[in-house]
Amino acid sequence: MKLEETKRVQQSYDLPKTISTIVASLVTAGLYLYRRSMLIPIAGGTIVYMLMVQFVF
Repeated sequence: MKLEETKRVQQSYDLPKTISTIVASLVTAGLYLYRRSMLIPIAGGTIVYMLMVQFVF
């Protein structure tokens, strides 16, 4: 099979995943600046990311 004959795979999941990652990173940074500890921001960012991936997108 030649390269020209192959179909391009549409990757529509890239944009929602990128948005979720950016939002979760901002939440993590905000929680860190607010509380100055590591446990709460890591847990908060993970929870926000998982909720966005599962329910929003």
